[in-house]
Amino acid sequence: MRIKYIVPFPLDKEGLAARAMGVPRAHLAADTIVDVVGVRDSVDVNVAEAGRSAYEALILELYVCDAGLSAEDEGYDAVVIDTVSDSGLRPLRSRLGIPVVGPGASSYAIATLLGRRFSIITYRDVDRHFAEKNIDAYKLWHHCASIRAAGVEPDFHRLFAANREQSFERLAQAARQAIEEDGADTIVLGSTTMFEAIPHMRTHVAAPVVNPGALAVKIAEMLVQFDLQQSRLAFPPPASIQDEKLQIGREPTD
Repeated sequence: MRIKYIVPFPLDKEGLAARAMGVPRAHLAADTIVDVVGVRDSVDVNVAEAGRSAYEALILELYVCDAGLSAEDEGYDAVVIDTVSDSGLRPLRSRLGIPVVGPGASSYAIATLLGRRFSIITYRDVDRHFAEKNIDAYKLWHHCASIRAAGVEPDFHRLFAANREQSFERLAQAARQAIEEDGADTIVLGSTTMFEAIPHMRTHVAAPVVNPGALAVKIAEMLVQFDLQQSRLAFPPPASIQDEKLQIGREPTD
């Protein structure tokens, strides 16, 4: 089995290797291969408050789609999108005949199995809109106790290379506040890049803590094993394939 794991930023080898550490290889079958690949381009994450606008969200969506369009032809059995924003999820589910899994949808579904009300922990207030968009789309506000920002500046290249323990504790503190003040009984990490904080949070938070990226990969593997794909009733295939119109910046072919 081969899974294409699409990182929504054009990272170098070091950056991709850091993201690959979040793949739960110890929990996957021996014959499951996960290829961690970056997109050709994306929003500029070095700009303060990058990603807060609908304009930037569209750019994320387009380049994730661009990277995923060829997955089936490349021989992959499933696609996982390495962002809790689930950018590109719905278009790729429509375009591809193999399972396409988003960490946001996956983690919220599992959270509703583990408890009654979950809270999402984001890095910053500016990141809230991605979670709000998905909770709206998935009609889950009755299950969502809150969305809390931890006040941690993300580094999508090096992850928690700096200020590790301080950042972990801020995430844990936000989770504890969600439990004590908002009534959450389950915590969902608001970014796939937070996986390094899982051991600390599970020790310092009195509720299940859902790790979205790892969970999405495992769910993708399970869907392939059970020969399940997204419903064509929910995600109808396109009337005609027009991938060239979505391949941003590529030279047109005759």
